[in-house]
Amino acid sequence: MSKLRKFLFPIATLLAISLVAAACGSDDAGTAAPAATTGAPAATTGAPAATTAAPAATTAAPAATTAAPEITTAAPEPVEVKAAFIYVGPVGDAGWTWAHDLGRQFAAEQTGVETAFVEMVPEGTADFGNFVRDFIEQGYNVIFGTSFGYMDDMLALADEYPDVVFEHISGYKANDTNFGNTFGRMYEPRYLSGMVAGSMASSKIKYGHVDFGGDLLPDTISRADWAAPGVELRYTPGKMHGGQGVQDNWAGKIVGSGWPVGETVYLIPCAGSYDTFDYSKCRYDDASPGELVVDDDGNIATYFWNIVEQLSFWGPLGRAEGDCTLASTYGPDGRASTGDEIEAVICDDPAPPPLIGYVAAFPIPEVIRGINAFTLGVREVNPNAVVEVNWTSTWFDPVVEGDAAQALLDKGADVIAMHQDSTAAGQAAEAAGARWVSYNSDMSAFAPEAYLTAPVWNWGPRYVEIIEAVQAGTYTPGYYWGSMADGVVDLAPIAADVDSSVTDRVMAAKEAIIAGDLHPFTGPIHDQAGNLILADGVVMDDGAMLSMSFFVDGVIGTD
Repeated sequence: MSKLRKFLFPIATLLAISLVAAACGSDDAGTAAPAATTGAPAATTGAPAATTAAPAATTAAPAATTAAPEITTAAPEPVEVKAAFIYVGPVGDAGWTWAHDLGRQFAAEQTGVETAFVEMVPEGTADFGNFVRDFIEQGYNVIFGTSFGYMDDMLALADEYPDVVFEHISGYKANDTNFGNTFGRMYEPRYLSGMVAGSMASSKIKYGHVDFGGDLLPDTISRADWAAPGVELRYTPGKMHGGQGVQDNWAGKIVGSGWPVGETVYLIPCAGSYDTFDYSKCRYDDASPGELVVDDDGNIATYFWNIVEQLSFWGPLGRAEGDCTLASTYGPDGRASTGDEIEAVICDDPAPPPLIGYVAAFPIPEVIRGINAFTLGVREVNPNAVVEVNWTSTWFDPVVEGDAAQALLDKGADVIAMHQDSTAAGQAAEAAGARWVSYNSDMSAFAPEAYLTAPVWNWGPRYVEIIEAVQAGTYTPGYYWGSMADGVVDLAPIAADVDSSVTDRVMAAKEAIIAGDLHPFTGPIHDQAGNLILADGVVMDDGAMLSMSFFVDGVIGTD
């Protein structure tokens, strides 16, 4: 999780950042003893040697000769580097801090430098400065601060220790001598993870004792019994009319797939709608319901008029609120559902939109940008889906984050995404039989049945780049916003049970982003109120992305 947290960027600074950024460019669960090291950028240049021959004067012919000045500059001497890392969370969080510590280990292995770290250093306290000074006294001359809230302290310390290099991860400040800024374009894999999540989201309604999940057709609902995944029921083509139970297309058919081979499926007319569906409004006794034997491929099919068109049960029930058909292997005896049968229902009113939950940290541009990119990815594959946000005001609090995920699950979300460091949201999703998109790292080991994929960080190469520049005397501070093409951000492996066509589509989008042929924030983009934010074909610039404060269409909830 990044720590571009708690503050919105000043406008002028953001514009400067965007210009500069455009120019730039085995779970270690143990808690090592706190040791923070700061490396100072040391660039050495040999003193120039200038020699001028003394003029030789002769009486015969006065001639003054001066040899051309010879200026030599020694190559920079290699700098001995010791690098210290200061973390806001525990290295065993499996998230933001864990990813940074993997980067530290990678950098130590690749460069051979001595590294140290201290964890759980709170933002906005004297602890950060105390640890930095202690590291510097121990000879550490490169300091990495990995939380947004360290920014101002690092800037002041960089002025105090001009021979030490300070590199801040996230934030938006830097100087022109020894204080640089590093971050990544996490919105790229966020978008891809949204595509995966969108492919797994379905409409949901609840009635009786059975949860119903829907396919993506606007006028159908599919799958009733979670113990029988893949069961579907659809009405196609044409549309049922509510009220009198008639239809406007005699070619309309009820079709189903994924049903148990050889079973009999009963089609029973019911009054109501998705929101009001009730077994008591199904007429088991007033007409012979359709009886369909599932074929060898698990399919059923019948013309709709065979079931409803000739029925007159609407009168006895009173004017119907809608028109539904129940498909059930239970039988036409009118008994209440026990949850053992395999059932599905279709009604004439649009199914509720597929719901995805997003457990968000703080309403700052970085988090908002991630929510929006994720939602745009969701709607790329599932245009009717919505993403509901639940804010926690935490970066690492498993209890709060688990509760926030559960609240979204209780509303019917069948996929949960997150922007925190703990695995609590995923564990809540797994307990509820839902799916989960983690963040920061591949957290699949913590909720393997729920896990889908994750937008992840890869800090190691960037840390190596900084350390080697300091060693060579070539370190130049600035603003670095790395991308998937740079390897700083990526998408973790996609779960094996995601449909291969979806995986192929996501991988194609990833290749297009890396090649520069696809940008997640390309218009047309509308906000929640339907206002056009970005015109068709226009790519959002870095300044607008870094200061993002609106939510795209499809997001439920604000700050």
